Amino acid sequence: MSSPPELLSHGQVSLRRWRQADAAALLAAVLESQQHLRPWMLWADQYDGDRAAEYLRECDAQWASGDAFSYAVIAGDQIVGSAGLYRRVGDGGMEIGYWVHGD
Repeated sequence: MSSPPELLSHGQVSLRRWRQADAAALLAAVLESQQHLRPWMLWADQYDGDRAAEYLRECDAQWASGDAFSYAVIAGDQIVGSAGLYRRVGDGGMEIGYWVHGD
């Protein structure tokens, strides 16, 4: 499978491939949503700048290998979550995962 587009948009909402420069906005979105995320996203506990930077490095590596394609969810001009396609469900299949800001 070839890589999907790096940008998908509809109206005021876009999915854009994560960038290293998104670390501060990612951290803010996770911290602001921690209470909302914790029951389902164990990684949200004790999230910090190092974990955000590591996640973005993993996103780059997984995109390059074709193992996963992760996007920032953007509403207007603000990052409000993350969505991705992950090769976890067998040959030819991809799992969809996402989270959105608590607000």
